[in-house]
Formats: sequence, C-alpha cells, structure tokens
Amino acid sequence: MTLIATFNCADGFVLAGDSEENYGPYRRAVQKIKPRTIGGLTAIIAGSGIGPLIDSFIVRLERIQVQFSDVDSFARYIEGELTNFYARDVATYQAAEGEDKEHSFIVAVHDKRVDQCRVWVTRHATLEPVTTYALVGVEDALYHHAAERFYSQSLQLPQGVLTALYVLAIGEATSVYIRRPFHVAVISNNGIWLEDDSYVAEVSNRLREYEKRVNKIFLDCADSTIPLHQLQAELGQFAEAATALHKEQIDRYVQSLTPEQVASYSRPYPKTPLGQPIIFHLDGSPAVTEHDPNRDLDVYARAARERFCQLGYVEHFSKTLPGDKYAVSVSGRWENQPHQLIAEMTREEFITYCKARDMVPSIGPERFIQLLAEESSEAYFYLRPKQSVSQKSA
Repeated sequence: MTLIATFNCADGFVLAGDSEENYGPYRRAVQKIKPRTIGGLTAIIAGSGIGPLIDSFIVRLERIQVQFSDVDSFARYIEGELTNFYARDVATYQAAEGEDKEHSFIVAVHDKRVDQCRVWVTRHATLEPVTTYALVGVEDALYHHAAERFYSQSLQLPQGVLTALYVLAIGEATSVYIRRPFHVAVISNNGIWLEDDSYVAEVSNRLREYEKRVNKIFLDCADSTIPLHQLQAELGQFAEAATALHKEQIDRYVQSLTPEQVASYSRPYPKTPLGQPIIFHLDGSPAVTEHDPNRDLDVYARAARERFCQLGYVEHFSKTLPGDKYAVSVSGRWENQPHQLIAEMTREEFITYCKARDMVPSIGPERFIQLLAEESSEAYFYLRPKQSVSQKSA
C-alpha cells in the first residue's frame, strides 16, 4: 500500500507520495513520483495497488511511439490503456487470498509546446480532473480530514507542498503501509519539477517542530484555567520562538544556494520572501539574509567596498548598449562623482577583459552578461587591476 496526495493550488499542482511498496510479506522503497517522457510530453504516473502491475503499466506507456498533439489526446489514450490494463493485466493476475485488485492512479502531464499542465485522478478506467485535492492508496478518513483542514482554492504552491507533506507525515505516524522517504513534484504551466530529497526531509522535520509548539499554544488558548497574564506571556514566548525558527529556516536555505541559483528564474515557486536582499561573500557563497526591510543596504555595500579595496579590487560599473555592446567604467558612486568610462566593448572583449582581472562576483563574466540581459541593463562589479594579476602570476 501507499499514500499519494495531490493538491490543486492557485498557481499549479503539488503531487507527493511516500516510498513504501508491499508485495506479500515483503516490502521495499520505491520512488513513485518520477517525471517520465511519454508520447513527447512530460508526465508522472503515480499508482496505488499491486506493485508489479503498476510497474508494467508504466513501462508499457513509456514504450509507446505515439506523439500526442495535446494534453487532451494524452488523456484519451491513457483512458484506453487503463481499460486494457484492467481487461488484460488485472483480470489475469493471480491474486493472493484477500488481495485487492482495484488500482488507483494520479496522472500529471505537461506540454512544453503550449505551457499547459493537467492533473487527473482515476475512477476505475476514467480520468477525472483534480479540482481540489485527491488522495489514493490508504484513504483513511483521518488523511482526508487533515487535507480538508488546510486546503482552500487560494492555496499557493509553497503551502501546498507543506500541506501534502503534513498529510503524508500523519499517514506515516498512523499506518504501517506509509513510510519515508517522501517525494514531491510541483506541476505548473511552466513545467514539472521534482523537489530535492534533502529539502523535502528538512521541510518535513520543520513541520514537526512547528506542530509541537502550535499544539501547546492551541490548548493554552482554549484553557480557561490559565490566567490572562500567563497566556499573554506564553503567547509572547511562542511568537519569539516561532520567529527564531522561521528566521533560521530561511537563513539555512539561503546559505545552501549559489549566486546562479539565487538569480535563476527556473524555480517553480519562491522558497524565500520575495524582494528580501541576500548578501554574498567574495567567493560567491551567501553570507547574510537581511530580514529588516528598513535596513540601509548601503551598509553592506560600503563594507564590501572596503574589503575589496584591501584585497586590491576596484569597483566597476557596466551598462548595456545597443548592438550587444557594453560600456565599462570605473565606479564613482561612493565619491558622488561620474563614472569614468574605460571603453565600449563587444561581448567577447568584455569577457576577456573581466577574465584577465579576476572578476567578482565569481559567477563569471558570461553568466554576469546573461543576468544583465535578464534583470537590468546595468550593474556594479569588482575587478583586480591587471598589474596585480601579473605580479600574482610572477
């Protein structure tokens, strides 16, 4: 048995499942949430039922030579294959005594040609669109209750992931047929992403820590024997502890990122507060996440400039020009002076110029140019004077 959950969020779908698979008296860990290419589309087929039959159904789908024109033709094909699956595989399978031959699937698909996604749950051999949430596997009323507690049509993907993992955690705590590791996929019109296993484990542990604290304050609030002043003190302690945990989780995640990951638009949803500044070390590793929205970020910029100057770097300024060219200047912003133009360079000249002078940030001039095009037309960076590089080589 297993537990697989999907949630239709305001900005996409979350699909999550455990890894338990039972076969008679034996069990093994299986990754059930796995993107595959089927008929030219990216899909996930996650099933509950008899393990070998589910595996054979998925393998047969991966072998098809059909190229689907859209997600609707994909759905019709899957329904036909489900009919064949029950008539051929399930009907001829020699089930053990008491073994249930009913199967359930959650099917997700994305068509990158038109940026469209769909998620369905099976009702025997029919695909039914998931309009709210769906659970397959060990469908205990407790798990539906947990899903209903948190689900709403306005649920965003970050909290959809948390809700799915919370339901799976309850399942693991109450059933011998549900077991970690959990796997999570996010499906949106932009694509299908499989979450990193370490991130899923960290989020699951985080939920347990918060739940312990929330449960205590929940009972304290409802307990009329607790004096008002004591409740106010406990609420203050809870707020302080919850804020510290929240800050710690943001900082820990940010410190695991590279500059390229921070600047990337390829993630399906944000995992840190939007617009929150991140300050980097010289080697490109994140150093500080600034949580105070009123903090003057020039404090960090000035400190960085002082440190760079000690190491022999000079702040430069780059601005994009028509014709894929770049104006490179020595920065004068800290002296309230105009920038001193060095040269107008082609892309290749700019890359060569920066590589010869040990560019910071350490993402490299190629990626720096790409970010200039994606985010803004101008940016500050640091270079070491060319003679310093020569002396260093000598």
